[in-house]
Amino acid sequence: MAARGLVVTGDEALLAHLKGEPNTFLPGGSVEYGEFAEAALRREFMEELGVECRVSDFIGVLEYIFTDRHGRDHHGVELVFEVDGVPLDVESREPDVEFMWCPLDQLRENLLLPEPMPGIIESWLEHRKPVHVCQKQSKTY
Repeated sequence: MAARGLVVTGDEALLAHLKGEPNTFLPGGSVEYGEFAEAALRREFMEELGVECRVSDFIGVLEYIFTDRHGRDHHGVELVFEVDGVPLDVESREPDVEFMWCPLDQLRENLLLPEPMPGIIESWLEHRKPVHVCQKQSKTY
């Protein structure tokens, strides 16, 4: 289980990217045993960016099944929250992770994973109602 944060400034969202990989993902990470999702998200933003963020609205739940590049099957659950208080000039504190601002209309072109995530973000921005999506990813990454 992971907690992910959607940071939107103007018409751009903050995305994370592992160096050398083609895909992007929302900042955040795994929820540790005994840790609540919002606390995990605040911890991840501090570890990855050195930022004390504010977790605000709940955006939704994404359950997905995928096969990794080694042929192993996984079932992931991501809890997605709106996050505030992140400056525009963010720098990664992790050597293998980069952050970038991406225009909201280019999330798919930047391979935002899991695959349903761009649709969840679009739905949230349009309706401001939590979303629950279950989907098997069509591609292996």
